[in-house]
Amino acid sequence: MFFVNVNGVKVGYMRISTSDGKQCLDLQETALIEAGVSPNKIYSDMESGAKEDRPGFMYMVKALNPGDTVVVWAIDRLGRNTKQLVVTVDDFKKRGIKLEILSGVCKGIDIYTPIGMFFYNVMAVFAQLEREFICGRVKAGIASAKKRGIRFGRKFKLSKTEIDTIQYMIKSGVPKAEIARRFEITKQTVHNYFTPEGEIKQRR
Repeated sequence: MFFVNVNGVKVGYMRISTSDGKQCLDLQETALIEAGVSPNKIYSDMESGAKEDRPGFMYMVKALNPGDTVVVWAIDRLGRNTKQLVVTVDDFKKRGIKLEILSGVCKGIDIYTPIGMFFYNVMAVFAQLEREFICGRVKAGIASAKKRGIRFGRKFKLSKTEIDTIQYMIKSGVPKAEIARRFEITKQTVHNYFTPEGEIKQRR
């Protein structure tokens, strides 16, 4: 049996899927602060919601006390896997931790009531389906692009003169590690683009 602290604090959690600059946490952070979460009580991750080892989320869960309220921008910020979401909420319930969702169809719903929990489970399923649909569209788009001859991956930025020099160095027996150091590229890049004999590989 746990002791619920009636003076529990609001703890915020925010997440974006990537750290490539195309997404940012500003919108979520502003919403959490406006909902009464102290900036020093906000945890964050730049990880896929499907991952279970998100460091920010794990630190937050460990720091929670009975009576605290976890505040998130939307249901899918907690995770994109149905089982993961349900397990998380069930853990909160057992520990006497409340959950506040600021937007989306779950906004303002008390998920600890039978009806609220049912609604939450349904939304968790839709969150997972949405993720699977997105992954499916991405894979289909990549497959279609490859059929049209579009290549993916980093562009090889060396000039023709540099490429000719690397080929000469490989044929002269210079170690790939030394070549990589001189041209400020990785040894794996040298391996990916050149054969052991110094010829340029045909990339597919």
